[in-house]
Amino acid sequence: MNLARIQKQLLFLGLLWALPFAISEVSAQSASEQVVPTGEILKLSHSQSHNVARYGDVIYLNFLIENKSDMISRNISVQFSFPENTILEAYSQDQGEFDEDKGVWQLSKLKSKESASLSFNLLMNSNQDIDYQAFIKIKEGAETKISPSIVQGSIKWAKEDCLIVFNDFSQTGKGKNRGLYVDCLTKYPNNFLQVFDRWGAIVYEKENYDNSWTGKRHTKFTKFGREKLDKGTYYYVLSFPESDKADKYGSIYISE
Repeated sequence: MNLARIQKQLLFLGLLWALPFAISEVSAQSASEQVVPTGEILKLSHSQSHNVARYGDVIYLNFLIENKSDMISRNISVQFSFPENTILEAYSQDQGEFDEDKGVWQLSKLKSKESASLSFNLLMNSNQDIDYQAFIKIKEGAETKISPSIVQGSIKWAKEDCLIVFNDFSQTGKGKNRGLYVDCLTKYPNNFLQVFDRWGAIVYEKENYDNSWTGKRHTKFTKFGREKLDKGTYYYVLSFPESDKADKYGSIYISE
């Protein structure tokens, strides 16, 4: 028999012998975890409790990420973007870790058809709309890919309200309003503001208040800027002597 022909037959028989082992190896690999190569099969959705909010309202946001594929997805992060002075009162998630400073939700993996959720409680603490967005990032080796699944939302400030007293402020402005702000006050220039401590002593008063008070003691008996008030709760009366507008009164809190 021709030697070359014998070699071809032996090679063919060897391949047939090895084929079951190759199939077995591929099957074992298919049965193990397969990692999704891109973020295109991850879906991000959200809901919000308010479309329009008044000052002091708490808005509830919920974000849901779903793995729509038949494979496992790993090294997932969701990047959130909120306005600079947004006050995040609370948050909770059923998987992963949320970094409040960076605004990043980290998930080590999502199994096939699995979902995870993250909820926020936001405080409407200014007269500005809250516009936000979130998007998915997946790290594949040294490369980070951004998924086309991006969500955007907005909570509108209830502009029809007027003379809202933004009564929680910081003397430094860190994370809050810097000073006592009353919305639409320019419509009522002939006003009179008095602020009292818990014992009823006047700590601040001003005719034609113009949203300029930052928490320092000032009355007709003290020099303006002489003394910074302590952190705590104070009480105000805002009156409108030359208008039929009813007086406004309530409490304010100086946080620092």
